[in-house]
Amino acid sequence: MGFFDKLFGSNQQTAPASPAPSQTPADKARGVYEEGVRLIARGQAREGLQRFVDAVKIDPGCVDAHIAFASAFCQIDRVAHSDVILSSTKAALAVDPKNAKALNIASVTHFALGQQAWDAEKWAEATASFQTAYSLDPEGQHVAEALAFCAEQASVLEDVLPAFEQRLATNPTDARAQYIAGRSYIKLAMNGESATSGFSTEKALQRGEQHLREVLRSSPSHSEANYWLGGAYLMAGRDAEALEIINLLRSVDPEKAAELEELRQ
Repeated sequence: MGFFDKLFGSNQQTAPASPAPSQTPADKARGVYEEGVRLIARGQAREGLQRFVDAVKIDPGCVDAHIAFASAFCQIDRVAHSDVILSSTKAALAVDPKNAKALNIASVTHFALGQQAWDAEKWAEATASFQTAYSLDPEGQHVAEALAFCAEQASVLEDVLPAFEQRLATNPTDARAQYIAGRSYIKLAMNGESATSGFSTEKALQRGEQHLREVLRSSPSHSEANYWLGGAYLMAGRDAEALEIINLLRSVDPEKAAELEELRQ
C-alpha cells in the first residue's frame, strides 16, 4: 500500500496529469503544480498532492511544489508527518536557501517536535529541536524562550548561548534575544556552571550585564531584565547598584523587588 493509500484509503484513483504541449521541464512542472493547487481548492486532496509529487519529479527545482506538499502535511499533522515535511522543505531550501515559507514550515515542524519532547521531559531532545527551529526562524514566537528553558533543564545552557549571540550579531536590536542571552549568562554564573562553559564567573556576569543593559536602554522598566541585572550586581558585590535596582522595582514589580531584597540580606 502506497503512502497516499495509507493516508486517504485505497478506494480513490489518481488520474494522470493532464498532457501539455512541448515545454521546458520547469514550465511543465509549473503547470502540474498549478493543477494540484486547483485540485486541492476543489477538495481533491489526494489528487492535488499527487500533482505536487509529479511536479517535482518533472523538475526537482520546483520550489512551490515542494512547499505546497510540505504545507499540506504540516496542516494534517506536523509531528506524525515530520519526515515528509522536512524532506520537502530541505529540497526547497536546497534550491532557494532563503525561502521564507520553507524556513517557516521547517521551523514550526521542529518546534512541534520540541514540544512533544518537552511533554515527555526529554530535555536534550527538546533542546535540539528548539535550537534547529530557532536557527531556521529566530522570529518564531516563543521559540527562544522554549530553547532557553529546555537547555537549562538539560544542563546545557552554555551550549545554546552561541545561537543567541549569532542572532544578535545579525540583528542587535532583537530585545528578546538580548534579554534571554543576558539572563542565561547570569544563570550560568549563579549555578556555578560558568567554569565548564569556558567562562569565568566574572566574565559570565559581565556578558550578562552587557546584554541586559541593552534591553534596559530601550525599556528601562523591564522588570525581568532589572531583576537579573540586580542579581548580577549582588553576585559581584556591587551593593549600591543592586539597591538602585531594588528601589526601581518597588514601583514597577514589588514582588521582584522583595526577591532581590531577600537575596541582598
